[in-house]
Amino acid sequence: MALIALGAQAQQSTTVYGVVDGYVQAAKGDASLNRVQSGGLSGSRFGLRGVEDLGSGLRAVYTLEAGINADDGTLGQGGVLFGRQAFVGLHGSFGQFSLGRQYSSLYVASSEFSAFSNNATGPSTAVIGGFAGGYEPIRGASATATPPAAGATGNGGPPRVNNSIRYESPRFGSMRAGALYGAGEGAGTASDQRLFDVFVRYTAGLVDAIVSHVDDQTAGANATEVAVTTVATAVSIQTI
Repeated sequence: MALIALGAQAQQSTTVYGVVDGYVQAAKGDASLNRVQSGGLSGSRFGLRGVEDLGSGLRAVYTLEAGINADDGTLGQGGVLFGRQAFVGLHGSFGQFSLGRQYSSLYVASSEFSAFSNNATGPSTAVIGGFAGGYEPIRGASATATPPAAGATGNGGPPRVNNSIRYESPRFGSMRAGALYGAGEGAGTASDQRLFDVFVRYTAGLVDAIVSHVDDQTAGANATEVAVTTVATAVSIQTI
């Protein structure tokens, strides 16, 4: 009876959302290529977002978001079912704690503060630039994953981190901050493919700014560590 009453009092909502973006591409160089592509302006996706009121100001939250290739119907992010996001958390006056596959602050900085967003031709090559022998801040390690560019791509990569614990504070005036730890889950080591991320964000009036620091590490015979600090600002201009 108590369980039935508790279930009746809880207020739950689930939102189904998505984007389908397709375009036709024609390229001509030494050879010609005509094709249909997915994600010209925004990555195609399908998602479920849920909130349940637990009482006393607490809410359970979750998001399951799958990337979709609209041109052939396959899954994005290497075929992972919920490759864009998959997390569950607890939200309250203290902020929000969440667990799962989640965005790091580098994703936020490169997506919300860059006109190029964070795709293969975005800030990793057009704005920030690659370094450390092939390591790209957005895409992680090089295709060969050879040192010193091994990084923690095996743990999802810098923008989306698997096995992660994330905390975001409530807003204090114009400021908020957060941290994320992605456990590499390697047997016998706490540093292999682990990722640590912190950020501070200021939003007031027409000004929005973020400082993001991501430390990406792998252990073993080819141990390497890559740290990326990003400072981004945006100022809105209003005309009369």
